[in-house]
Amino acid sequence: MLNLFRERYPDQPLGISEYSAGAALTHHTDNPLGGPPEVRSAPKGEVTYQPEEYAAYIHEENWRVISNTPFLWGSFVWNMFDFGSAHRNEGDVLGVDTKGLVAFDHRTRKDPFYFCKANWSDEPVTYIVGWRYTDRAYPVVDVKVYSNADAVQLSVNGTPVGSMTAPQCVQRTCVFRQVRLNPGSNTLVATGNHAGTPVSDSGLWSLNTSDVNIQAGRVATGYVSSQGTRFGSDDFFVGGTGSSIDEGDVDGGIPKDIRGTDDPFLYKFFRHGDFRYDIPLADGTYEVTLGFLEPDLEAEVGDRVFNVTANGQPLLESFDVLEEAGSARTVVTRTFPVDVTGGQLTLDFTATAGEALISNIKIIRRQ
Repeated sequence: MLNLFRERYPDQPLGISEYSAGAALTHHTDNPLGGPPEVRSAPKGEVTYQPEEYAAYIHEENWRVISNTPFLWGSFVWNMFDFGSAHRNEGDVLGVDTKGLVAFDHRTRKDPFYFCKANWSDEPVTYIVGWRYTDRAYPVVDVKVYSNADAVQLSVNGTPVGSMTAPQCVQRTCVFRQVRLNPGSNTLVATGNHAGTPVSDSGLWSLNTSDVNIQAGRVATGYVSSQGTRFGSDDFFVGGTGSSIDEGDVDGGIPKDIRGTDDPFLYKFFRHGDFRYDIPLADGTYEVTLGFLEPDLEAEVGDRVFNVTANGQPLLESFDVLEEAGSARTVVTRTFPVDVTGGQLTLDFTATAGEALISNIKIIRRQ
């Protein structure tokens, strides 16, 4: 868009007056691209869900464009501090605009603050992104560190897991891929080498599940089902689009016409298209349960037909959710034993008519 304006009005000075995103200190996501923004994201009450990690991602993407657009005369973050705004009900506070780099208390610095500081300041910065997301949903995570150091080393529970040099950390952002957490408490330490002077940051993350439970299409993490199963936000996907059922007739954010489950909120969200999940798992035998729901009330049998494979082996062939369920917005589940070798389970969803779809995935180790 900036380039379009530049081409159309080459003599007009261009600047960006404001950019930012709301960030709630108690809201988190495993993947900021997992699904759409959520206005009614809690099973009880109306909440605008604003993961701190999503706000950090927005600042990264904005600065990527701004820093590579030399004809801009200026750009401005909105805002340094959260501020009072009586009509707002967003994030985890009332009456506050939550787009500041610093919280309403004027002391608590959010993740995006350290992204800006790492890129714009000469002061040493080494900062673990998402450290406030302490109760983790998945045993394997990507760890992001903002740093303007010459090199950054990451350790978990005292064991080094990797190091990255400044050229590897694009936009002063070091991403350590597929870091494995242990059951229970995990101490993460990132240490930056700043011209020979070490600067460290630490975080304490817990892992209280041995299973992998994915709420497909949802950006928010931490939903707990009626059976006590905790779901992470959508993650490990490649391709497809995360979506949710239109609000319509809802009760506390849950469409009232979802049938066949004690957990209708698990089926409000879904991933659709042609896509796959590359889920890191230890080798072994697992029970995989796939949860489906046809969200389109006007769909007909045959409109959506797809195949599902696990590491290349067929699980479902010519599967039609509507035909299996008998009606739209009625839940269908299928459970399969799956052997994992090579440290990864790849679930491929490929459509032969319309788009493939999944609402949730539950993976339990059996051997």
